[in-house]
Order: sequence, then structure tokens, then C-alpha cells
Amino acid sequence: MSAFWGMNPEQVREHADTCTYGIDRLDTMRGTLEGIVRSVSWTGPDHDEFVARWDEISTGILAAAVTDLQARADRLRIEADEQDDVSAEGGGWFNQLVEAVAEALDRWRERLTEAIDQIGNGVRDAWDAATDFVGGLISDGIGWASDRIDDAIDWASDRIGEAKDWWASDPLNLDRPWMEILTDEIALPVLEGADAVVRGAGDLFGQDWAIISQQPEVEVGDPRQVTDQQAPQSLEDLILNNDETRRTIATEPPHEYNDSAEAQVRVQTIRGEDGVERYIVHVPPTQGADLPSGPGDAWDRLQQYDSQGQPFGWPNNIYAMAGRENSGANAVKEAMEAAGVPAGADVMFVGHSQGGLVASQLAGDPSFNNSSGEPGSYNVTDSFSVGSPVQTNRPAQDSTQVLNISHTKGAEHGGDFVPALDGGGRSFANPGGHPRPNVHDIEFGTPTPAYPVDSDMHAAHESVQRDPNNLATIDPHSGYYGTVANNGDHPALRAQHDRVDGRYIGPGVQIVDDVVVDAWRK
Repeated sequence: MSAFWGMNPEQVREHADTCTYGIDRLDTMRGTLEGIVRSVSWTGPDHDEFVARWDEISTGILAAAVTDLQARADRLRIEADEQDDVSAEGGGWFNQLVEAVAEALDRWRERLTEAIDQIGNGVRDAWDAATDFVGGLISDGIGWASDRIDDAIDWASDRIGEAKDWWASDPLNLDRPWMEILTDEIALPVLEGADAVVRGAGDLFGQDWAIISQQPEVEVGDPRQVTDQQAPQSLEDLILNNDETRRTIATEPPHEYNDSAEAQVRVQTIRGEDGVERYIVHVPPTQGADLPSGPGDAWDRLQQYDSQGQPFGWPNNIYAMAGRENSGANAVKEAMEAAGVPAGADVMFVGHSQGGLVASQLAGDPSFNNSSGEPGSYNVTDSFSVGSPVQTNRPAQDSTQVLNISHTKGAEHGGDFVPALDGGGRSFANPGGHPRPNVHDIEFGTPTPAYPVDSDMHAAHESVQRDPNNLATIDPHSGYYGTVANNGDHPALRAQHDRVDGRYIGPGVQIVDDVVVDAWRK
């Protein structure tokens, strides 16, 4: 020690660390012994005396040792820190401090060794005494408890995994649009409950009464060839071709259209400028008899309304809005297959009102809209709708380009309320709706029709305004047809036109086939 003056702080800190290590080891041993003492299944005066002796050692000798060592470790670190700032001659006090610490460590080492030996002897004696009586039980119990603990851990792990999966699946429908929840969880159950009551009452009176009955199964006929086949040249031509699905189309073989008995899905095969064949699928809007129409009293009209074969009747709107299987969507799929649209083909949907809603639902179905080429799947490249409540659905592929057009209040007529029925696609997770870079919703003011209309709703919602005295005469300035025709410079319309020009529309494309497929509910 005489070879240097003053304290070596690093050596002192090493001694302090040794004290700390001793404290940790002491605590570990004390915890281990505590578990052994408490786990011995043994009763009687000897047990009580043994436990009392352990408590005395644990809370007395061992606790005092921990306190003393901690105080000395703290003091050593303080002295080392002070030495970093101060240097003094002599250093004899440091030698004394080191010697005192060494003596203390030796003293506590002896006391600890003695205490541990005493505890160990007592534990061994107690264990030997208890083994004759409860040894087998303890062994079996430990094994049983171990198995139960393992089972509990496995069970908890499984439940935690299931909980994570459950939450990831959006169990509270936070990402589900409000309108879809409203129709699926509230409106439909109420209507279906009322329908059950009405049907039960009809049974009592021998009547076939119903309010709403969804029959998603459909049948389709053989495709009928459109006699005047022309390739669409513009976006407004698409709207016009779609509107013709609501009326009798000149086909071979000829057919008189009955909108309460059937629907017409139109499929056009287009050869683009690149030589690739693509398909335009025209999905019709809501058709058929409404509830107030028809002869007879209210119950007669109700029966006629529910029994009609039109897959795109009024009830189908509710099922399509709720995202459920519905006759409209099934009619489109069956018609595409009947028309010979090959799996994996490029498809453009055109729809008005419910037609746009059903098209949007199909485009949002990953089993339908994908590029795998699997049977029943198609590559929906575009979905073009007018007057449709479609924002509740999002395309399954980011490559699917969507354009939805709606009418707001105009100079003389109110806006089209139908596109607003979707609530803008709002959900709790996305209160502002579901913006997508490939989905474009644009609005125009309602133009004033040149011909008389029944109401503001008809002025704003009609896809093509026609002369009521001559349906072949079209108003080129009103309806969604007129809106699109007269706003070709709108950025979204221009972008849509440029995207499909040469592929589905325009002077460079050819019409390969144009068919109408009749579909009706089973």
C-alpha cells in the first residue's frame, strides 16, 4: 500500500461491486431457502419451531447482513467519487478502510456460512422426517401441479392468440360502413321479422302473403344476339347502351321484354386496338313492379310484388347494400358465364342505380375480381356508374379504376338522393369515408330536362331522358347521358375517357359480339 498516495477509485468501486454481488447472491439464496421451508408439508411443534427459527434467521441475521453490505457498498462509491475530485497526501485512512471492509466481509462470510449450514441441516432433518408420511403425496402433487400449470399456460397462450386474431378481424366492424351495418344488422332483420309475421297470418287465412323474400338463386336463358351491333365510341354511348337493358332490344331471336318477370344483362365483346378482346358488362338498374302498383287490394299487390321474377327488384337493393348474396349479383355472374366471358378476362362494368351498386359489390369481391384466371374470376379493370350508392364498396384490386357520377341540386331541380344512400362509405374507423386513389366520385348539378318528367327525382336520377311520346328520341342535354356528353372536359371524365379509349371505346375498337342474357329468380 505504501507504493501510492491516496485512493485508487477504480479498485474501491470494484470492492463496492463485490458487496453488491454478495447482496444479490444472498437475496437469491434467501429466496430459494424460503421456498423450500414453506413447501414442506409437515405439521406439529417441531415444524412450528423450525419455521420460527428460519424466520429469525431470515429477518434477523440475513436481513442485517444485506443492510450492512448495502451501506458499505454505498459508502465505498461515495468515497470513490470524492477521490475523483480531491487528492490528499498520506492515505493511511484508505488502508484502514480497505482493511475494515475486508474484515467485515470475512465476518459476514463466516456468519452466512454458519447460518446456511444451520438452515440446510434443519431443512434436511425436516425433509427426512416428513418424507415418510407425505413424500409420495408431495411428489405426486408436484407432478400434478406442474401438469396443470403447463395446461394453463398452453390454454392462456391459445386464448391470447385467438384474441389477437379476433381483434385483427375487426370484430366491432369499425371499418365496416355505417350504411352496410344499418341495412345488414337493423333494416333486414326488421323486415325479415315482419315478413315472418305476415306469412304466418297468411297461413291462417289460406293466403300466400309476404313482405320481402330474398331468393338469390337465378336462372338464365340462352344469349340473344343484338341485331344492330355497334362499338361504343364514348362514355355517353356506354350509358345509352346500359339504359337499353330496361326496354325491349332488337335481338335474334326476338323477345318482348317484361320487366316484372326478368332482367336483361348485356355483354359486349370488344377487340381493342391492341388486338385483345375485352368485355363490357351492362348491369341494369332497379326494375319491376313496385309495391303500390298492380290490380286488386293491398294484399293482392303485395303477393304480385313478392312473386315477380325480376332479380333487380326493389328488395334486392337492401341485400346488395348489406353486402349479402343477392339475385342481382348472381344474375350477372350467370349471364357472364352464359355469354362465354372467359375466366381471367378484362372486364369493364357499366351500371346505373342498383346496377352500379351490384357491379361495385362484385368488383369488391376478391374471389370474383382477381387476376388469377381461376374459374368464376375476372380482371375487373374499370367500373363506371351513374346515380349509384356505391361508396360502401371498395374494389378488391388496386388496379380496378372506379368512376361514380352523381347529380346534386340544380338550377330548377333537386339532386339525386340515391347515390347518397350509401352514407358516403363512412365508418367508425374512417368517418370521412374511404378515399382510394383508384376510386373517383364526382358531382354535377342536375340539368333541366327538355321533356316533361314526373318529379324532381326522375329529373335527377334518370340515366337517359327520352321523349315520352317517342322513346327513341333522346334529350342530349339532361339525364346522366347529357351530363357526361356535355362535360367531357372535366378532369375525371377526361381521365376515364383516355383510360378506356382504344381498349373499350373509340374509333380504334371493333365490336366482336353483343348479346343479351335474360335472367330471372327461381
